[in-house]
Order: sequence, then structure tokens, then C-alpha cells
Amino acid sequence: MMPSELSLKRAPQPLKKEYTQGIKRSAGASQNEVYMNYIFFWLAAAVLLIAAELGHPSLFFFLSAALGCGAASVGAIYGVSLVAQISLFLAITALAFFPLQWWVRRGQAKNTAHMKTNAYALIGKKGVVVAAIMPGQSGAVRVGGQIWSAKAHESIQENAVIEVTTIAGVHLIVKPAEGDTHGII
Repeated sequence: MMPSELSLKRAPQPLKKEYTQGIKRSAGASQNEVYMNYIFFWLAAAVLLIAAELGHPSLFFFLSAALGCGAASVGAIYGVSLVAQISLFLAITALAFFPLQWWVRRGQAKNTAHMKTNAYALIGKKGVVVAAIMPGQSGAVRVGGQIWSAKAHESIQENAVIEVTTIAGVHLIVKPAEGDTHGII
């Protein structure tokens, strides 16, 4: 037999006792250190989820997950197992989701139920004719500091005060304003 064949047939030798004790001590963390790592993990996740919620306020599910992380960190403080922490996270996230959804949607509905947007926000506003408007032809009006093309069912001269009644395509449909016209520029 050659020396290289002998080395292949030798069984692996176990590590000496002094080496294995050092490895166990350095690799193994105490139970308190492990739970502290879980606490910091859950708290860091909660902070990141709250930051995500602040960046996207209408996506309220980040907030429910942050509450779940908070509950899991409390579980870690009391020393419950990782499985129990994950269970706490999932349960509190699920339980918080629907009440938070109701609360956020209710607040959004209160603030946006009667809010008009885009050009439709101009309906009812007053403005000034910039270019005379003839029936069947378009002119121009200034409403809210912006120039808009406009049509009317009657002739309206330049510098007359108007009120926006509706919108048809790209034109505001206007009529001569009645009542208080002060402050219209």
C-alpha cells in the first residue's frame, strides 16, 4: 500500500476536548441574549413598518403589522418561545387589520365624500371673461387664476363676471354671474 491510500482509509478523529468546549461557549448564546435579539428584531420591524405607513398613509395594513410586531416584542420580553412570538404577531396583525380598516376608511369617507377634484372643482366658481364668448363659439375665462376655454348659451362680453355651471369636454359652460361679484379678478 502506498502512503496516500493509507490516509484515505483512516477514520476522522474527533476534536480534542479543550477545543470543543471553547466552540460551545463562544457559539452558544445565553437564553437572555437570544430573547434580547428577538426583542430588538420585533421592535426594529415595528419601527420600519410604521415608517412605511407614514410613507403610504392609505395602506393601513403596515400599521396592523406594526402592532403585531409590538405584541411579539412584548412576548419576547416575557420570554415566550419564537413560535409563540410568531403566533402573537400573526394573531394581533389579523385582529388589528379589520378595526383599523374600518377606522381609516371612515376617516377617509368623512374627508373626501363631497370633495370635487380636477376641473369639476370649478363648478359653481366665479371668474372673468378674457375673450368674448358668442353662442355656439368658444371664448376664454379666467377662473381660479387659470385660463380656460369656455362656451355659453348667450353672448358674454370681455371682462364680464361669469359663473361656471358645468363642464362639456374641454370647455367650461358658463353663464353671467348674479349677486356678489366682488373679489373676482
